[in-house]
Amino acid sequence: MREYLFAALIASAVTYLATPFFKSLAIRLGAMAPIRARDVHLVPTPRWGGLAMLVGLAVGLVVAYHLPLLHKAFENSHDPIAIASGALVIVLLGAADDLWELDALTKLAGQALAAGVMAIQGVQLLWLPINGVTALPPTLGVVATVLVVLVAINAVNFVDGLDGLAAGIVAIGGIAFFSFSYLLAVINGFSRAGTATLFTALLVGICLGFLPHNVYPAKIFMGDSGSMLLGYLLAACTISITGQLDANALSAENLAPALLPLVLPLAILAIPLLDLGWAVIRRTAAGKSPFTPDKHHLHHRLLRIGHSPRGATSVLYVWTAAIAFPVSAIAFIPMRSALFIMVVALVLAAVFTRSLPAKEHDELRRMRRNNFEGATLRWAGSLSGGAVLLAVLYAEVVQRSDQVKAALLAGGVVALFFGISLLLGRLTRKSSPSGTMAWAMASYFAKLILLGALLLGMRSLDGVDHAYFGVTAITAVLLWLVGEVTAFLRMRIPTLVVEAENSSIVQSEGGGAHVI
Repeated sequence: MREYLFAALIASAVTYLATPFFKSLAIRLGAMAPIRARDVHLVPTPRWGGLAMLVGLAVGLVVAYHLPLLHKAFENSHDPIAIASGALVIVLLGAADDLWELDALTKLAGQALAAGVMAIQGVQLLWLPINGVTALPPTLGVVATVLVVLVAINAVNFVDGLDGLAAGIVAIGGIAFFSFSYLLAVINGFSRAGTATLFTALLVGICLGFLPHNVYPAKIFMGDSGSMLLGYLLAACTISITGQLDANALSAENLAPALLPLVLPLAILAIPLLDLGWAVIRRTAAGKSPFTPDKHHLHHRLLRIGHSPRGATSVLYVWTAAIAFPVSAIAFIPMRSALFIMVVALVLAAVFTRSLPAKEHDELRRMRRNNFEGATLRWAGSLSGGAVLLAVLYAEVVQRSDQVKAALLAGGVVALFFGISLLLGRLTRKSSPSGTMAWAMASYFAKLILLGALLLGMRSLDGVDHAYFGVTAITAVLLWLVGEVTAFLRMRIPTLVVEAENSSIVQSEGGGAHVI
């Protein structure tokens, strides 16, 4: 543990010291974030913080190579070299985009190239938790690896919209990932000098080293060179740790350690992925391309409803921690305890989100919530209810009574969800927009947790087709969430007019969210 801490501190210090140099270089060569319609910062700001992060990462790897324990990570596999070479490719791509504004397809191709460079050197997904554990052929493993890397890169790039937001979220998630990978090695007798554990420690280090320069008001943005590096490293750690596990041996005793390496990054990136999903739905519903930029991301909404830039960033930090740490704990504590901790954490996050700054605009004090439960009935109820109805009709046609019971039970889940939404509507009828957002987000995660508990509890019921229930319930719930998100996005949120709007107070990072 001490060697990991030492390597992370070195990476953090080098990143901190290197950032001013790359700031000056970016100003001299013109790698600046201009003022665009979709941005919220008011002053052109240098990018290329990702180059400082790459230097910190490289020095951290060199230090780790010369430490007695961590040196074994280089002896036991070629994964560190493979991941580092892909990181170099992705940072060079991001630096070029920060300077010349590459188009989305070029960046996507470059991201796939970086993932491919890592994959062809052996760092790739070897299995997936499908029907137990399914080994992947090498070709399919490379394709799956590239897809995982692309999703992680663009999720982090997508959330890079406020000063310190992306670096802070990844640092919090990296701490959760490091704790999981290190404890997994200790408990299961793996080598403590794991590639994933090493890179997550360095990932946290470079984020913390960059944050002092990037917190509001930011002196430099990480740019695409930084946001893509962070997303790439998260994906690389995920893929590397799956190669460390004997999934069949683990799943025979406890499924959680085998699944968590794939689930934990989703928990870490839950907020960015939620924002990404909402954006795709919002833009597609408006007849626009999903790649069309706009100013309706979560951080934009938090700013409009009254949060300061630092307050909005803190809110998203809290949500990330409330999801990532309980999920990482599932492998080591009873499931019920982890779920209880998560529920408590989500409630606390909702309470924190609901607290508006003191300078709340008078219009928000008078504002009453739109008819959210009515919109939910129209959208979520019709979509999920239609799915359940089709499942019941199909079971009747094939004359499977066990499937009819399963579909009706799935309908009960939908009814329960609707009851939760009605209760949510009552609680937030006179709430401010920030209160509505907090409770709505909490309800999304609470419903997913409830669904997981129901799927586990179904195993004890007789006379019910469990697989049919699972497929019907999950489909209905996904459609329900799509309907709820649609209803939520259709709410009218007024644009605040505050004194800070024409000053540097509203300056926040906009230099990284380009890809989508």
